[in-house]
Amino acid sequence: MNMNDTANFISKETINMLSNISLDDVAERLGHTLRRSGNNYALFCPNPNHGFEKTPDTMISLSKGLFKCFGGGGCGCRGNNAISFYSWHTYGSAEKEYFKDSVIGLAEIYGIPVKFENGKVIKNDSVQIVPKQRAVMDEVPAQPDEICNKVYRRYLSLCPLLEDHVKEWRKRRKYSDSEIQAFGLRSVPTSVEQANQIVRTLLEEGYNLDRIPGFSKALKVNGDPANEDDWYWIIGMQGKYYLPVRNELGLIVRLRVATGRTDGKAKYVWFSSDPTSPDEIKNSTVYSRDRLRIGGAPSGAVINVTVPSKLLKLWKPGDELSHYFDTSVAIVTEGEHKSTITANYTNQLVFGLPGAGNYQDLIPLAKRMQIKKLAIAIDTDAFVDKTKKQGKNVIVFQHLQNMVTLCIKEDIEVVLWCWNPEDGKGLDDSLLNGVLPIEIDILTDDRKVISLPYIG
Repeated sequence: MNMNDTANFISKETINMLSNISLDDVAERLGHTLRRSGNNYALFCPNPNHGFEKTPDTMISLSKGLFKCFGGGGCGCRGNNAISFYSWHTYGSAEKEYFKDSVIGLAEIYGIPVKFENGKVIKNDSVQIVPKQRAVMDEVPAQPDEICNKVYRRYLSLCPLLEDHVKEWRKRRKYSDSEIQAFGLRSVPTSVEQANQIVRTLLEEGYNLDRIPGFSKALKVNGDPANEDDWYWIIGMQGKYYLPVRNELGLIVRLRVATGRTDGKAKYVWFSSDPTSPDEIKNSTVYSRDRLRIGGAPSGAVINVTVPSKLLKLWKPGDELSHYFDTSVAIVTEGEHKSTITANYTNQLVFGLPGAGNYQDLIPLAKRMQIKKLAIAIDTDAFVDKTKKQGKNVIVFQHLQNMVTLCIKEDIEVVLWCWNPEDGKGLDDSLLNGVLPIEIDILTDDRKVISLPYIG
């Protein structure tokens, strides 16, 4: 939604006034129940087209004034102001066609007059409510990839490798021990003492943890936030094990955490550490200071660049992959396990999206690596899902259409990989079951069963 498109109609004064309303304030006035989670609020997705949710998977960042849905596959609901939140809540979209009506609707809630550039004013008879202003805090950038890579590699080497997790990887994912080692899987520290010892080791060895996603400083009991000596480094210990996420140079730039949840909540989360806003630290009380965090950085959502494990052992971090491997063709799927299993079975370069809706960085990545062809292999619910009213997950299907459109615009050849849902929801399930997908040419509709190793 481009606000400049409406600047000739609705005044900038009105737009700015409404945009600066705190997201948690407008969410509550629209009837959403918010649950505080550190420096964020969790709520059910405001998109009415999202479908049934068991858990609230949309997050509002108090410090940044952003909201985003992290629900199954990602429905695309995201924004950075109260107007876009109202638009998603009311129309299931934040496209510019809904902008004017969203401004007028939001202004009516707060009793704010809507002024137009031509002098026209829409007055609201309701009593004007003084809205809570959103927090203003610049995005804290993570350290460069090279620094994150060094810290994460050493950190993972210090983490345990629990036998229960190894058995799970061998049995469920069919990883060999050498593939587990190449991937870099490690268990989350099992005790506070173990975690603290790892942090001490990193600091003693000279590693700088500042702005490394997942690491942050907490305040000592009865500590003074203004005293630097009262802060100490910690790591988040939620979850079962870590999955390294690599970029196109083989650098481990982020960590994903398998939560082990089976209650419908997120199975994977990012190893991340959003810092507390300065205003919240300043206004904190002795009862809320245990939640304060500084020194960290958000992880973002990063595409996992994956190659077969036998090549991963040889790939020197920092080297261009083209020195080792043909990078003209890549497969696109979701998640770290799916991408790793797919790379091992197909002997191909694979891009693991952090969710079907998180494809914005795909084309820039493909162009940097000079990719000529992409084979998109998204979960089967994009085409068939009997639990959905429309017979499929229309949100994931829309993301698929958008990806294909972007590829065609950039002159990248694109094909679809499809398989029978009975053979598995994801490509990894189908491959582990010994069933190869069918390749469909988008432009000609020609179809063929792929053969291994995949040549493209």
